[in-house]
Amino acid sequence: MKKIVWLFIIVLFAVSCNNLEDAQPETRKSFVYFYGSDENMVSVSSILDNDAIVTVGYRSKSSTDLTSSSMVVLKTDLKGKTLWRQDYPKLSGKGIAPVADGYAVVGDSVEILVDPVTSAVTTNYYLKFFKMNKDGKIVFRYTTPSSANSFLANSVTVDGTGKVFVLGTILRGSNDRLSIVKQFVPSGANSFTETWSQPFDLETRSYSNGKTLKLTVGQNLIWPSSILAPLSGRAYAAFPVVKPSSTAINSALFGENDDSFNFNANDIQENVFGFGALGTVYTVSGGSANANTNFYFMRLDQRGNILAGTAKYYDNGIEVADKSFSTVEDSGQALVACKDGGYLLAGILNSTPTVGNGGKDVLLIKVDAFGVVIWTKTYGGSGDEVTNTAIEMPEGGFLICGTSIVQNFSSMFIIKTNAAGNLTD
Repeated sequence: MKKIVWLFIIVLFAVSCNNLEDAQPETRKSFVYFYGSDENMVSVSSILDNDAIVTVGYRSKSSTDLTSSSMVVLKTDLKGKTLWRQDYPKLSGKGIAPVADGYAVVGDSVEILVDPVTSAVTTNYYLKFFKMNKDGKIVFRYTTPSSANSFLANSVTVDGTGKVFVLGTILRGSNDRLSIVKQFVPSGANSFTETWSQPFDLETRSYSNGKTLKLTVGQNLIWPSSILAPLSGRAYAAFPVVKPSSTAINSALFGENDDSFNFNANDIQENVFGFGALGTVYTVSGGSANANTNFYFMRLDQRGNILAGTAKYYDNGIEVADKSFSTVEDSGQALVACKDGGYLLAGILNSTPTVGNGGKDVLLIKVDAFGVVIWTKTYGGSGDEVTNTAIEMPEGGFLICGTSIVQNFSSMFIIKTNAAGNLTD
């Protein structure tokens, strides 16, 4: 019965989405594909691997309860046709990067312990790193050792020598989060040795890491993060830069002196001139409450320093001079540094009675190298469409990957547009 309902939901979404009605993958260069099961399927991150699209996420009975989730790795061809799907019990996937003969994948596992005397419940999280072959078979696995703290995975990247770097979070308390970076060096065809692990702490604030980990031209690590002050509710953007094997950290900060706004940094992508960064800006009202959310975009140099005066703000796909001006609630989630020197900003738009198609929609903003808007597109149906990854195809066009939620049931999706963001080819 669930499968019948699921097929019905897919049909409802396909015919209700703006500009998605005729996107049939068999006959078009552009397409919309959905991937589901009899449980919730949640997409977290996707990569382009030569002639395939590989997505990592998780499957669970409840999209919010990950105590019994299974990590899902889904591989499709470039037209969205499923090649294989592998499920791994008691895990949730967080990030994926290609290696020479497979994939580096990171995720989490959860352990629930109940004290037999007091019935007190303790929840422990463990960071996982896997190497998979091209068919999704795990050939190497690593788990953070047991400790007083829990560990969550955020992202993974691989350098030109095959070294794997994993970005994670240490949960030291309910409002106390540290960043941690681990380095793994190949020690055989399907083996790695952990050669460096370093936490990065803040005395009165916590790190909330974004979705990417990158290498600068000097082979330093850089990632997007937000620095949170739990007591005041204030947050500002940070772009930590770390030399591998170092205990020191240098962070470019944005918004740290602006008490009227909070800044979350979600994604960072490199081009020949440096990096672009994407996130969400919130107006602080009533002390700690957030409202009036907008995209923000800025540029950094090759060493990870913020270029002054490059910050741009967007409401409903339109650049605004006043970042507190907001007609819709929208948030920047995924970034593409395009071949033409510009960027694609992808995120979420919360529909209103006059904007959007209901629930949350995918919002795409194509900008030039300086953040000037070229075009804006919105895709969605009556449910929620949440994007997590955007990729430019070698021949042009974009892949938009994420999760669709219809009637409280989740599925993964992949949208392929043309270079103008349309589903008309």
